[in-house]
This record gives sequence, C-alpha cells and structure tokens, in this order.
Amino acid sequence: MNKDYLFEVNHLRVFQQNRDDGIDGLIRVRDSSCKSSRVRLDIERLQIPRGQLIAIVGPNGSGKSTLLHCLAGGLKGSGDVIFCGENISLLRQYHHRELAKYLSVLSQINSLEFNFKVQEVIAFGLANHSCSHVGKKQFLNLAANFADVGHLFEKNYDQLSGGEQQRVQLARSYIQVLPNLVDKSQFKSGAKSVKSETSLIQVDLKPCLLLDEPTASLDLKHQNNMYETLKVECQRGLSAIIVSHDLNSVLRYADLVIVMQDGRCIDFGSPEEVFHADQIKQVYEQNSAIIDTEFGKRLVFF
Repeated sequence: MNKDYLFEVNHLRVFQQNRDDGIDGLIRVRDSSCKSSRVRLDIERLQIPRGQLIAIVGPNGSGKSTLLHCLAGGLKGSGDVIFCGENISLLRQYHHRELAKYLSVLSQINSLEFNFKVQEVIAFGLANHSCSHVGKKQFLNLAANFADVGHLFEKNYDQLSGGEQQRVQLARSYIQVLPNLVDKSQFKSGAKSVKSETSLIQVDLKPCLLLDEPTASLDLKHQNNMYETLKVECQRGLSAIIVSHDLNSVLRYADLVIVMQDGRCIDFGSPEEVFHADQIKQVYEQNSAIIDTEFGKRLVFF
C-alpha cells in the first residue's frame, strides 16, 4: 500500500438508511439519532496527503460525517480504507491501542454520564499512553493552551457552557495524539509489531485528528484560535481532517477541501480551486460571489 499518503480510500460503498428496503449495498448502518436520514456513500478513489489541514464540506446529508467515520474505520464498506499504508480495519481489530495513540476522533455529540473535573476529562485522552507524572502535567498544559481551557481545570464539566464543553473535548482529542508530536523521551510509546492470524503488521503511524464540526459551538475568537493552532501543528507533523459548514474559515485556513454531494466526492483540491460560484450553486443551490479583500483574504458572499 502507498505510505506516501495519510489516507487512501478505494472503491468504498456504504449505504446508511433507516429501514430495510432491499437497496443494493454491502451493509446498512442505522443512525438512531437521525431516524429520517438516508446517506449513500460511494467513493471510487480518494488519496489524502499527510501533514495537511483538510476540510470536508457539503450540504446536510451529503455524507460528510459518514466519510469521516469511514476514515476512522468505524463503518465497514466494500472497499478499503488505508491509514498510513495499513488497512484500518486490521489496525482496529488487532492493534487498536496503538492506533488510538495516533488517530483521534471527535464526534458532534460528546456526552458524559458522570461528572468529572475538566482536567480529568482531558486526561482521558492519555489513557493509552505511558508517561511520567511530570510528562502528563506538561501534556495537560499544552492541551489546555491549544483549546484555551486552562482556567477551567478545576471546574466540573457539567457546569460549563456548550462552547466551553466543546473546547474541553477538543483538548481531550488533541492530547490523545499529542505525545507523538513532542519529545519521545517523555513517554513510553512507539511503533510495535502485532500478530494477526496471518501476518505481522509493522505499523508506522502518523498523528491525525478527525473532527466533526468542531467549531459549531465556538465563538469567533475560539474558532480562529483553533484553526490557527491546527495550522501550526500541521507544520510539525499533525494531520487534521475537519467537517465544516463555515466556507469562509475553510477558504482562509484549509490546505485542501473535499466537496461532498449526494454521498460522492465531487471535487478535491485547494480552496481556491474548489470554491467558485458555479460549484457553490451546484452543491448548495445558492448564488454567491468570491471577493478578494484588502487584507489579502478571499471571502464567500451569499
């Protein structure tokens, strides 16, 4: 498999629906939180490079979240999803603890049944890492700076606003891969061989965040802070794939954009390449204008 890419998707077909109606497909996945949804994901080939901030955009029901879950190995399809050169289904089955150190997923809904302090919630992300007490404290501080939640450490999670809870979850997701972005001497981790029924898989994974609408509850300051921090982290080895409805933030910060429509990837390229009036009209059924501002930034106006 090609290890030059972070993800490779080959001939993947997933059908998501709320009833058995005989539709042709390998599997069906019921979405209990959205009973009227019906998403058909059909992607022949998609190669996502490493070290990039990549946005997935498209209207409601176009398959954005389904694609994100497929990349994470959470849904089985008729094709292959390859992460850092390895089949992600095999990694999840035989090597899930090591995979969790490199691949972190933040879903739209993140509820807690029990009440914890903020720093405890963030520390959950280190569950699969072995590090010293000092190292753990350093990671917590770095994650707190990433999401601007240090001043909330001693508060109970259920006392926070929705936006504050979202930032705590961002910090938890970030800290899950953080030890693989910093000095390896602070923790015990690394690529290991694991034995499956047929072969030894020598993993060489790279840290990646999969974030489903991470800025939905954030104010303007924290939206910009998240994107700017992710850009910096991508420069030192992180990869981030984000589902977003904010086309202007995507236009400003993303390196590459995946455009989804009716379960298909209809375009994949730089924001400048994929965001133009004709495509926005086709995908969103809205007239728009792309304007260059005096600050050197481009904006989409509807």
